Amino acid sequence: TEKSIRAMIKNVDRRGTREAELRSNLKTTLENSGLSTSTQPPKEAEEDPASQEKKASGDDKADEVGEDAFRTKGDEGVFAQAKSALNTSESSVVDPFLLGEMDSAIGRRVRVREVLEPSKTPIVANYTVATITGWKMQKEEVPMTSRSSWSNAEGEFQAATELGETETPHDQQMSIVETPVWRVTQDNGGEVELGANEILDSLCRYIQWKNQKAEYVEDDADFLSYRNSLGRHCGRAADAAMSSSPTSLARLMVKREQELYAPLKNRTYYNNWGGKSGARNIWITTMRDYAPDLDTVRNGLLTLEGAFLELTGGFANIEAADTSQTETPNGKALLESETARFDIELENIDKQVRGLWNSIQSREVFIEIVNSSTTTGFLSLALDLLCRNCWAYVDANKLSQSSRSSRSASSNVANVEAAVPSRQTRRMNAWQQANMDSAENWYY
Repeated sequence: TEKSIRAMIKNVDRRGTREAELRSNLKTTLENSGLSTSTQPPKEAEEDPASQEKKASGDDKADEVGEDAFRTKGDEGVFAQAKSALNTSESSVVDPFLLGEMDSAIGRRVRVREVLEPSKTPIVANYTVATITGWKMQKEEVPMTSRSSWSNAEGEFQAATELGETETPHDQQMSIVETPVWRVTQDNGGEVELGANEILDSLCRYIQWKNQKAEYVEDDADFLSYRNSLGRHCGRAADAAMSSSPTSLARLMVKREQELYAPLKNRTYYNNWGGKSGARNIWITTMRDYAPDLDTVRNGLLTLEGAFLELTGGFANIEAADTSQTETPNGKALLESETARFDIELENIDKQVRGLWNSIQSREVFIEIVNSSTTTGFLSLALDLLCRNCWAYVDANKLSQSSRSSRSASSNVANVEAAVPSRQTRRMNAWQQANMDSAENWYY
């Protein structure tokens, strides 16, 4: 009919070159076909008396302002429509189970995620707590492929037809649709506007954050990338966000072991840690590549303590000096005893360092602390204590003089006793040693 053809002409976009030409050709064809009885456009529908009165008094402008303003109730329809169109594969935070009992978003608490610099990697976001205070429908220009019409607050939904396979993104037509927007007032000041998907993400994020769910992690929070002006807290700037993770602590343990292995190896006769058993190589590989959790790092630290204890001679010197110890103490019982907590010293602060630990009780207390630790901070302190004791042992057991200097010193002492000039530093051969007596008589 003439009405349907004119509606089709009216919907044709005017901005494109081909669309404008098609529009004019359709209009010319319609006028020449005889379907149109007159050249005047079709008469518009008559307005109701209430609209005419509003238009005459100027109240229609107030209605337009009211449509643009945020409303504090009546979002049940669009909120239910947003939940029904939810796609959980696009977000790892959204859980339909958490949103099942919600009828409206007004008055709900949310945790808003705001990306500070989207163009930079890694992404750094700011998380704030806020409250939803209003909503409205606003017009938005979207491609025809993703066009959806939120016609009213009761939740009527209409989806656009997908474009054909032959159409390119350049040929896609843009359509203006109405979408719901919620106003969010932040606790630290300021207001932001969030769409349907962002509101659902913020609602689920707040529920998981408040209940302290173990699977909820804000790994891109801005405080994790904080930089101190006094220096960096890790080796590389890219590792700043993961500096307190078990993986970083495991790599630090490997680095400290490599620094201490050479000096400790030169001060012992028995080296099963770096010998043919391959225990050292297995430990290094495990800490570098297979230490993602805290339990693995804790076991690796205890293994490293046992290796250092063996390289420092164990408790052989301590047991020889203290024969009163009859049974192995319990670390937990020692920590519960108030007297033992004040008497036992974990760090080697004496001048005479006989081993890695001052006593067997010190080692049992150290092992109990490591086994009961649940954070990387305590394990880092334990590693630092272990390294300080190792360096104290290294400094207290310095290597003797070299063989050449010791041989020269012993030769000088023999020359003085034999009344031979001290300038003779070369070792005497067999003939000189056999004729030592005749040489002395000839000299005198």
